[in-house]
Parts: sequence; C-alpha cells; structure tokens
Amino acid sequence: MKTICLTGGLASGKSTASAFFAGQGAHVIDADKLGHRVYEPGTPGFKKVVAAFGDDVVAADGGIDRSVGAVIAFSGVFIAVMRRDTGRHPLVVFAMLLVITSLFG
Repeated sequence: MKTICLTGGLASGKSTASAFFAGQGAHVIDADKLGHRVYEPGTPGFKKVVAAFGDDVVAADGGIDRSVGAVIAFSGVFIAVMRRDTGRHPLVVFAMLLVITSLFG
C-alpha cells in the first residue's frame, strides 16, 4: 500500500485532494479530525489542554470551546504551548499510527 501525505495552509485544497483520493478507494486519515479526538472530554489530551490554557477553553457542553481555541491559536503562543505542555502533536501521531496499523491488520 502506498502512503501519500497532504500538507498545506488554509484553503489550499487539502480537503478536495483528500476527497479525490477517497473516491479512488484510498483510506484517508485526517490529522485534524484525529487532533480533535485526542482532546475530547475525559481524555488525557483534554486534561492537558485545560491544564495548559485554563478552564476558559472549556465550552458549556464540556468539550473544548473551538472559538476560544481559535483566539489562542492565532495569538502566536499556541503552537509552542501545545507542544511543550500538552503533548497534543505526539498524541495525534500516535492516533495516526493506530489507524495505519489497523489498515494493515
């Protein structure tokens, strides 16, 4: 099985390319969706995000408030703090490896 990684900035066509490949029968692993899953309520990632950024990032439904998260993300501090304090990126990579492993399983 071949592996193709798509990268790019906002509105660069990643979703369009992913949809094309999925239409051709490829298994698409969306790192953004996995990223959201690794900090769902009750997960270690969620606890780390709240510990790093405080209760203000918790929405009324108990999940991460994406609008507050967006403000933090564009503040210039987000990436450094996420990497240093939450381990989110390693959690996403681990989740991706689990998905890839299941495809060959």
